[in-house]
Amino acid sequence: MPAAPTYVLRYFPIIGRGEPARILLAAAGVEWAEEHPDWPQAKADQPFGHLPVLIEKTEGRPDLVVSESGAIERFLARTYGLVPADPRQAVVQEQLRDLLADATNAFFEHVVADKEGAGAALQQKKRDEYEALLDMAIAHQTALLRQNGDTGRMFGAELSYADIAAYAFFKSQLTFCASLRPDLPARLRPRLTPEIARLVAAVEADPKIASYMSASESLAALL
Repeated sequence: MPAAPTYVLRYFPIIGRGEPARILLAAAGVEWAEEHPDWPQAKADQPFGHLPVLIEKTEGRPDLVVSESGAIERFLARTYGLVPADPRQAVVQEQLRDLLADATNAFFEHVVADKEGAGAALQQKKRDEYEALLDMAIAHQTALLRQNGDTGRMFGAELSYADIAAYAFFKSQLTFCASLRPDLPARLRPRLTPEIARLVAAVEADPKIASYMSASESLAALL
């Protein structure tokens, strides 16, 4: 029987766009390590010139090198059964991840507009776009959690890709993004519903994920 694959995740030593992949690797229970390449010196060595990059190493086979955070996450989620095998069911979860990516991109666009001193109208427009996507994501997640019995899971009884993506998103908002916009935690916390708080607790209660995170990294403590 061939040996199980091992993984290397290349990313910066921050939460950011690499955190969903880290949690997926932890949830999968596989052997993995993280590399922090010297940047920007290592930029030219990456497939698309940016991070994260995932490398799957399997004995007897060439390494699989995957770039783009969404592609990495979907590959891991599908490989380790964190999305349904039925593509019609899987896409319902995967679209939620893309909504969160849109909200993340909108956040950085509004921060850049503020930092670069764009006109007041453009700054407000970018901030409003971010706020609207954030509210949409919270509303959709809360509705799914309620439909699923308010168990802390969005789909079924088991941990899913959608749960992990949501958890990583709010963790990034309240830590890394908050370092760029200090008022963000005070504005975000009151909008997080009790259902989302239960999702956070349920994700952190998973034994494999709990072993990955230290107590200081708990998102539940920030809510």
